[in-house]
Order: sequence, then C-alpha cells, then structure tokens
Amino acid sequence: MAIQPRRPQTEPQYDENLEEEMPEFSALLDVPLKDIERPKPIPVGTYTVIMTEMPKQGKYSTGTPFLRFVLHVVAAGPDVHEQSLLNSLTKPSGETVPLSSKVIYQNFGLTEDAMPFLKDFLVGTGIKGKSSNEIIGNLLNQEFKVYVIHDVPRTGGSDRIFPKVQRSMPA
Repeated sequence: MAIQPRRPQTEPQYDENLEEEMPEFSALLDVPLKDIERPKPIPVGTYTVIMTEMPKQGKYSTGTPFLRFVLHVVAAGPDVHEQSLLNSLTKPSGETVPLSSKVIYQNFGLTEDAMPFLKDFLVGTGIKGKSSNEIIGNLLNQEFKVYVIHDVPRTGGSDRIFPKVQRSMPA
C-alpha cells in the first residue's frame, strides 16, 4: 500500500471515521522480527521540501528544549543519485513508495548558543521576517530547498542513519 503525500491544510480537519482507518496494530505486532527492517534514508543531496505544520517543542534527554521541524519532501534535485534514491524508495517487498512519503525531522536546540543554527536555517530559506517566530509563521506551507546529509546518532548503533539538513536555500 503506497503512502499518500500529506497536503497542506490551513485548519485541522477531523474525520469521524478515523478509528476505521487506523492500522490494525495487532497485525503489525504479529509480523516476525526477522521481517522488520528500518526505513532507508533518502540519499545525500538537494531536495525541495514543504513545512505543512508548525514546529513542535520538545526536550532532549539532557533537558535542553528544542523545536522539531517536519519537512515533507516534494522533489529531489539533480545532484541526488538516481539509483540510490530509487533504492531508498523501495521496500523489502519490492514495492516502491512515492518520494512525497519521505519526511525529514530537523531539530534545533533552543539555547542562546544554539540560536545561530536556527537563524541560519530560517534565513537560508529566503522567507522574510524580523524574528524567528515571524519567519516560522511565514514558512508554513511554503516550498524551499534543503541540502541533506546523513547523521549517525551517538547511541543506538551505526546502522541507524537519518537525513539531516546541512543548509537551506530558497526554492
């Protein structure tokens, strides 16, 4: 079953039949562990993305607050290796998922020392504003580009690779 791309929404929409559309969790829990594989990260390169929801606040295990941006991939740039991209979109079953099903989660720490990283990201998008809050509000449902690299977390093993935004650019 292909994952449908998320479309920007200006207001939350509630579906009365949501419970009927939820996956059958018991079926997921019955899948043999040997058949469960990590999703493959998208390859390094430039992608057009869209932020369809406001960033969420959270806290790292150290207690440091952060903002999590959820960036939906719209298109791959010419610098993205085609075969690697196709491999990242192909499930173990051989089914291919659309690029629009890929999401990049980008966190920015909310400390005085970390604010320059958030500033660089926001200014790089080309979206105008006088404060971080204003740019974030203006960024909602706007396309921009990001250059993605791979990040390996400090804990959890080296087989866990995540896409990470190195820089942002106007669309």
